[in-house]
Amino acid sequence: MLRDLPEARVVAVAPGGADEAVSRFDSAAGVTAQTARYASYRDLLAAGDLDAVQVCVKPMRTATVLAECLRAGIPAMADKPLAATEAQLAEVWAAHKETGTDFSATHMFRKMRSFALAHELVRSGQAGEIVAGHCQISFRWGAARPDWFRKRETFPGTFTFIGVHAVDSAYWTVGDRFHSVTGHESTAPHPDYPACASLAYATVLLDNGGALVLSADFLRPMGATTHGDVRLRLAGTQMTLDASDRDETKLAVVDGVADVVKDAREIPFWYTTWAQHVLGQGAPFMTSREACRITELTLRIQRAIDTGDTVNLRGSITD
Repeated sequence: MLRDLPEARVVAVAPGGADEAVSRFDSAAGVTAQTARYASYRDLLAAGDLDAVQVCVKPMRTATVLAECLRAGIPAMADKPLAATEAQLAEVWAAHKETGTDFSATHMFRKMRSFALAHELVRSGQAGEIVAGHCQISFRWGAARPDWFRKRETFPGTFTFIGVHAVDSAYWTVGDRFHSVTGHESTAPHPDYPACASLAYATVLLDNGGALVLSADFLRPMGATTHGDVRLRLAGTQMTLDASDRDETKLAVVDGVADVVKDAREIPFWYTTWAQHVLGQGAPFMTSREACRITELTLRIQRAIDTGDTVNLRGSITD
């Protein structure tokens, strides 16, 4: 975004919590000697003269900080998930409704050109009715996870933490067709982290009777060249679409005529479109309502996983 918009500047930074030091920003992109440094994010907000803020704190605190930004009248991009609980999300939405201040979330897989092409083929009707699909998000566990991943009081659950990317990818392509969900998770690979499942799966029924399997896991091998990967497969009545980040410029398409690989056109960088929107220059890659709804769906899916119940996905606090 800083490359795309040379006029954009990081004018101020502040730690997101008492356990963080402002020195962590010293090597951050866009931070210079002229960047103001505050001991508290509340001091930063109170100083004013900001076009927007980026919120990147531990997930149990994101909603609180985000709501404060919105009530201060400052548009905010928050790290995913926007909230760790449904009650927290309701507070964020209330702050948005009270002030009209926009917000969004770091759903960066929307930058993938192949997903954007899948979106176009589905939303234009060319793929027909989507009746089945799968989206997998897989990350490396790493040498270790921080202690705050061990307890649900400090960690919101694996599906909430990373499964939100699978929900966003499905929502982005298929639309708000979610009807109900059941789910399962397992901590078998890392039983000493009972709050952080190594794998979490959700079966989402669509409003047309079809089904999507959305999965999130920390099973990507340590030898992998990247920390995470993502795969999307959608079966429609006219086309089957396959995409992955192995080559985000290509989308495999099978229809009644041919089995082909389509080139995906270049698309604007997601964060750039949001920053431009804040500056009054067009639509963002995701509206505040979409960001809230995607988080809402994710939290309900986590509830289904936690309780073993079938959870209704219809209706929204944004309605």
